[in-house]
Amino acid sequence: MPDTMRIEIHLFAIFREQIGRGRLSLELPIGATVADAARTLEAQYPGLKLAEGMAALNQAFVPSPTRLSAGDELAFLPPVSGGDNTEQSFGLTSDPLDPGKWIIWATQPKNGAVITFLGTSRSPNKNREVRFLEYEAYASMAEEVMGQIIREMRDHWPLGRIALWHRVGQVMPASPL
Repeated sequence: MPDTMRIEIHLFAIFREQIGRGRLSLELPIGATVADAARTLEAQYPGLKLAEGMAALNQAFVPSPTRLSAGDELAFLPPVSGGDNTEQSFGLTSDPLDPGKWIIWATQPKNGAVITFLGTSRSPNKNREVRFLEYEAYASMAEEVMGQIIREMRDHWPLGRIALWHRVGQVMPASPL
């Protein structure tokens, strides 16, 4: 039984430029992890710093302790724009949400995108008129979960500012334009 395995490596952008090619095969011990693959490559190519980016195993982002198997395809991608800013704002409010305020807050020259999601109350629902929705929350628990969501996001992706707000109280259906 062999004590090593072969995986395929894909390197993108600055990582590809640093070693002069975008694909290579790597022989690793059975049971090796993504972190082991990164350390092996960094030892072979001084100056390469794969930990600054993200790893994708068989086309899905994974953390560095993930175990590898023979024949796996492991890609290293540099951080997408920004990612060094860890500011965040989250919580519950009974005030109307102003997405424009948070877009302005999140927009920074070093970041390349701002992604927003805005939920609205709709009417009708199942052929019945909706006058309003009443949102309530177990505030301390909701805010703990929001913080956990932000931590999980940061564990998976290099992100800049994050705003995560939820409305409580009466919310009227959106008015037609």
